[in-house]
Amino acid sequence: MTKRIRVISSALIMMFIFTTISPNFTKTVKADTVSSEVEQMLSEIVQEHGIENVVFENGIIINVNEEVNLKEISQYENVIWSVKDYSVANLNENVSLRGLKEGTTFLVGQVGGKYHLRELYVAQPKQEEQKAVSSETVNTQLATDNGSKKIINKRLAFAPPVAKSKYVVYLDPGHGGLDSGATGNGVIEKQIVLNIALDTKRQLENAGVEVIMSRTSDVYVSLKERSDAANAANPDIFVSIHINSAEDSRAYGIETFYMKDIDFKLAGSMQNRLMQYIPTKDRGVKYADFHVMRETTMPSTLVECGFLSNPAEADRLKQPSTQSNLAEAITNGAVDYLRSNVSLTPINGERIYGNDRYETSYKLFEKGWQTAENVVLASGIDYPDALTAAPLASKNNAPILLTEKTSLSNQPKLKEILVNKGVKNVFIVGGNTAIPSVIDGELAAMGITVKRLGGNDRYETSVLIANEVGVHNGEVSLVNGLSFADGLSMSPIAAKNRSPILLTRNNEVPASTRGFLNNNNITKTFIIGATTVINDAVSASVSNPERLGGSDRYDTNKKILDRFKSELDLSTIYIASAFTFPDALSSSALAGKDNNFVLLSNTVVADNTVKSEISQNKQLIKKAYILGGNVVISDEIIRNLGISNIN
Repeated sequence: MTKRIRVISSALIMMFIFTTISPNFTKTVKADTVSSEVEQMLSEIVQEHGIENVVFENGIIINVNEEVNLKEISQYENVIWSVKDYSVANLNENVSLRGLKEGTTFLVGQVGGKYHLRELYVAQPKQEEQKAVSSETVNTQLATDNGSKKIINKRLAFAPPVAKSKYVVYLDPGHGGLDSGATGNGVIEKQIVLNIALDTKRQLENAGVEVIMSRTSDVYVSLKERSDAANAANPDIFVSIHINSAEDSRAYGIETFYMKDIDFKLAGSMQNRLMQYIPTKDRGVKYADFHVMRETTMPSTLVECGFLSNPAEADRLKQPSTQSNLAEAITNGAVDYLRSNVSLTPINGERIYGNDRYETSYKLFEKGWQTAENVVLASGIDYPDALTAAPLASKNNAPILLTEKTSLSNQPKLKEILVNKGVKNVFIVGGNTAIPSVIDGELAAMGITVKRLGGNDRYETSVLIANEVGVHNGEVSLVNGLSFADGLSMSPIAAKNRSPILLTRNNEVPASTRGFLNNNNITKTFIIGATTVINDAVSASVSNPERLGGSDRYDTNKKILDRFKSELDLSTIYIASAFTFPDALSSSALAGKDNNFVLLSNTVVADNTVKSEISQNKQLIKKAYILGGNVVISDEIIRNLGISNIN
């Protein structure tokens, strides 16, 4: 992982000042236990080495078990490295750095008589599978677990569940407290960036923009708290303000950084305005892997307003007029981006749900079809046979209804909706063990034609469904037959395109699936899931493969959406639980019918990937249908995802 390097010239002697955030600013980050512990570590390092010998540099982030070559994080030669807390990260013979557990510590690089400090945050990487926890379990935790209660309450404090009536910007003046940031030519970074940020806040508020700040006075705020608080606040954009420094005192100019795809436009808007207001070198928009951009979910950027190591630029940055111009440039860069890319029209959410998964599927039927000649009937308990049903439903303009493993006479609501909607044909997906054969006879007695598509196993069933769908555009999708999340993510796309979904094993293509691939003119095969889900050997054995797989189910869902976004109508989206299949399966038929998409949501917290997707497409989304009641995905999670009004 490449890290951008900042070489700091020298540090000035400064007093240890421990303050709290001014009570005059209510929307700021308040120092918590984590920041206090990190600040204590920083204080110990400074006392050990002497403030005059300490050089502060930008913090870095690595994952647990990630190993980084130390040469990638320093421009200096012959650096002697140490870590403040070796339980968080360790060093391998002064050659590499490895994350051990989630937490914050400091990386110290000794160069001659100077000690270069970088706050180091080790993050827990996303897991492919997450344990499903019901809303009842979460509520119990809130009532009994002090730690959980503290975290949840802190998050809610930054994200009140109200509809947004104005743009919201999160400003992050870098460094603070014991962390002075860059110093040079009599100027300290933390002071100048705070001045610029406070002036930017004033100007943005005058323009009708709501502003939240990571700090409003000279206090220390940890990197993790900056990103966590920003994510909790769910602003439209995040702007981190810094001043640069370099070993070469001739370096000068302004540069702006991005990391995620959604950051690029914002960074460009900032850089364009800064160049209009500040007569200096245009160092351009650049990529960097900074914590505050990597760990924030909204469009984020980091601005370097000049070089303190350059005497002329340092002298200019000290001037109030320059600071005011920088603030005006950042304000206009933010407003330019917001007006072009963010709609103030709130995303309205509406729940579609019944008393259980079966009734929810009936509600979706009622939502999407006044009448329907055809229906696809799938098991509400076992996902494998039903996983490939969406293209079949789309071909026949049919909803997907869920059935219990019992007779139709024991399901009066299902029977009633079939009659009321004028259903004439039913496709049953799955064998008799999944959906009992008695239902076939009952449907026939009602004058409904029945066609059952059920093989000896899930793989054969997927092939029978694929044969019924046919290959019209040469495209098929391969999904793992032993998990449902990735297949559900692809279902609305496959339904829209009426292209078959086939099941496979992780390390081999079953004979039935292979036969279908060989006997049809396949020109494109989408491999759904990472290599841990479907390995490269399987991918290499099929025609023209394209892998759509992420680090977890949410990231895979995102990659599928990003791949097909230009073909979709995102004015309407569906949000379903990522931990159970029924609601997402039922909604895939309706989403495919109308060229919409189904986002998979965590049911415990608002997942950052999902939040980012909604934020990125905020301009397009007008309506979000949430599958299931408050017990399935709570109002709190939905609001933290950026859905303002929930009916």
